[in-house]
Amino acid sequence: MEWLWIALGVVGAIVLFSVVGKSMRPTVPPTPTAGATVIASDPAVTSEIDRLVAEGNKIQAIKLLRDSTPGLGLREAKNRIDAWSPHAPATSATPVAASTLPADAIAEIDALVAADRKIEAIKVLRAHTGWGLKESKDRIDAWGAASR
Repeated sequence: MEWLWIALGVVGAIVLFSVVGKSMRPTVPPTPTAGATVIASDPAVTSEIDRLVAEGNKIQAIKLLRDSTPGLGLREAKNRIDAWSPHAPATSATPVAASTLPADAIAEIDALVAADRKIEAIKVLRAHTGWGLKESKDRIDAWGAASR
């Protein structure tokens, strides 16, 4: 009968240590998923963060995200940049604002898209904006869809 009390005491101690151990573990905030990532309200900031992340400049991307999101802590900003996935640019009737491109560039891109010469249109857009390949391609694809 004595061994039964010893066994129960050992089992009780194990249960007690496991419960206390779980409650004392530091909590790690969950890594945000792409859907839960707060995107900066300004599309220009979002595209700049996309560019910085693509280039591997995570520190500058974290700084920009924190500057554009009031009250965002360093740890949360770092977690968001670590989980950052490039965002598709918002499409509209005008894929690129007229103020960002000279009129001759818009006319040239219109002509290239109409002639189904998208690669050349992407090159022209990248030359005038400095955007990355993916963003420029997405914008040219949207440009073609907006004109249909």
